Amino acid sequence: MNDALAKWARKLQQQPLPALTANYELLQQLSGSEHADMGRLATIIESDPGLSVMLLRHINQLRHKHLRSEITTPRHALMMLGLQQLRLLLPQISLAEALPRESQLRLRGQFSQAFHAAYQARDWGRLRRDLNVDELYTAALLSNLGEMLLNLYAATEVEKVYALMQQKEMEPQEAQYVVFGFSFAQLTLELARAWHLPNLLCDSMQAENASHNRVLSVMLATQLARCARQGWYSKTLNRLIDDIAELMLSDPGATATLLHRNAVEAAHESALYGVAHPAALLLLPATPPEELPTVAEQSSNVAPTATEESDFCLTPQRRVLAQVLRTLNNPDRTLPLKEVLRLTLEGMHDGLGLNRTVFAGLTPNRDQLRAGYMLGGDNDPGFKRFAIDLNGHNLFVRLLEKPQSLWLDDNNRKKLFPLIPINFHKLINNDSFFVMSLFVRNRPVGLFYADRHSRNCRLDEESYKRFKQLVTMASHHLAARQSS
Repeated sequence: MNDALAKWARKLQQQPLPALTANYELLQQLSGSEHADMGRLATIIESDPGLSVMLLRHINQLRHKHLRSEITTPRHALMMLGLQQLRLLLPQISLAEALPRESQLRLRGQFSQAFHAAYQARDWGRLRRDLNVDELYTAALLSNLGEMLLNLYAATEVEKVYALMQQKEMEPQEAQYVVFGFSFAQLTLELARAWHLPNLLCDSMQAENASHNRVLSVMLATQLARCARQGWYSKTLNRLIDDIAELMLSDPGATATLLHRNAVEAAHESALYGVAHPAALLLLPATPPEELPTVAEQSSNVAPTATEESDFCLTPQRRVLAQVLRTLNNPDRTLPLKEVLRLTLEGMHDGLGLNRTVFAGLTPNRDQLRAGYMLGGDNDPGFKRFAIDLNGHNLFVRLLEKPQSLWLDDNNRKKLFPLIPINFHKLINNDSFFVMSLFVRNRPVGLFYADRHSRNCRLDEESYKRFKQLVTMASHHLAARQSS
């Protein structure tokens, strides 16, 4: 974990996520009766990210002391706590209405967006016959937890993120790195771990887990809710519909109808948030005139999304690179495999300014390379499912024959193109990348991949040299670890 992320995670761990006053007052009123309807109480809590976080934080702190099984939903938490314990917790709740008006409006907008994501994820789970759709709902509801808290306690910095996305056309994650030095998803992951929030939420904050359909459902629902607040007829949202259709084993037309219907139903149930819902934008034309306001402009409480094609190039952070190299080269410190791989990706992504970085490990039967760890690419669901089939004599089979690297560029593209699987071209949607196989004590473990995503952000010789250095040092560190 980098220093900036550690600092903000420690600070925000001590801060509450406020709840809506209307929900709080309704809970107070209904819980006062000995014959309170626990199902209705649970529904109120589930509609409010602040109440949901409060209850899950409390119950899972107790679980680590007294209980064995994970408590994954507010409904389950309420059942375990009971009515009397809920009454004791109510006076501890912080309320959104105590915030300045601008902060309150933004939080309401984020709550509405979170509810939309949760509603979609739960409905997809029902259609896919998921065994616990409420887990999907809860993970999607809390997936923007880090951003919600930063909007309350670092509003000026978050405004800079939104300005970069809007004015410089940056991808959300890249703008977050520029301002904070980490992504909002990374912060959510650290808070979820510290507060013992459900494992599905933690898994959904790590891009490499997108190969699991439950995790992918949460990721796609979260991204859909964010994009829909800017309109339903963009190229970005159309690509997202294609990804959701693949998940649902449906066609894009039927999937679009399903998403629109869910958005309208969610809007009917979300009046309490007091902000415009993205379902209203379904009535706009496919290419809305400039004078028609978006939901963000109507309510002034929603982060903008980047435009269709962002050409922003990450700035290398040489201090981060130097720190990673020192750590990997330290003979007195042996790190576990997971930390070595993540540290190497941090050196590539943050230190070298490579937008998308992946470690893909060999599967047990050695017929595929599959993403094990990833930094970047959060806004591309397809890229999150990074995998390479090792069939025949393609480029990646050859790379695993011995420790070696490759920079695909204008000089070798024509020669190497036939050796690259067609599915891989579709996966990366890019024509230039670095790749290097990772060997530990003469045995192939996997490979590292990196690119700058945009064709206007070209790779360079110095970055390639440092990329190879990072992989080599990771290999040496792991070899030394095995022999110690």
